[in-house]
Amino acid sequence: MVLARSAETTYKKLRNLNSELRQSATPTKGYALKIPKGKKDIFMANYNALPENERFAPQFVSHKVRNGESLWTIAKKYRISVHDLAAVNKVRNRSMIRIGQKLTIPIGGVNMASIPVSSMPGFNKLTYKVRKGDTLGHIAEDHGTRASKIRKWNGIKYGQHIYPGQKLILWVKQG
Repeated sequence: MVLARSAETTYKKLRNLNSELRQSATPTKGYALKIPKGKKDIFMANYNALPENERFAPQFVSHKVRNGESLWTIAKKYRISVHDLAAVNKVRNRSMIRIGQKLTIPIGGVNMASIPVSSMPGFNKLTYKVRKGDTLGHIAEDHGTRASKIRKWNGIKYGQHIYPGQKLILWVKQG
């Protein structure tokens, strides 16, 4: 998903272009990633702008749902958020998991909430550099969004501070 986001395309499109990959990750050495035509420059700029610790997608494990388990209990077991678990598995109704269902569990790496599944239609991605005196509320107001969304897009927990020089991803409406 990190690579798809960097190429400003969907995970599904990137997966189709690289169908020889059996997992949701590239090999650690010598793999020529195929990206959509015309996306090389934007991919390189976005990927190179990522901090080192965010360049690699999280690893995944599989979990088979057992009797009595819920998304909440599974998320707690793996120490991830229910939101991340639901998003990775495209679960819309959180009470509708079935016994025997296999779930993909992200482990390690970056906060999955900070990675949009695909680019957001009707929105432009903006990288904002925090200045002295900025607050998430002021940044959100200036860009027509909410502080909670900025926290989600950037994996910032409620109450966690931002700092001058920090780069934030914002999705602003086109127009």
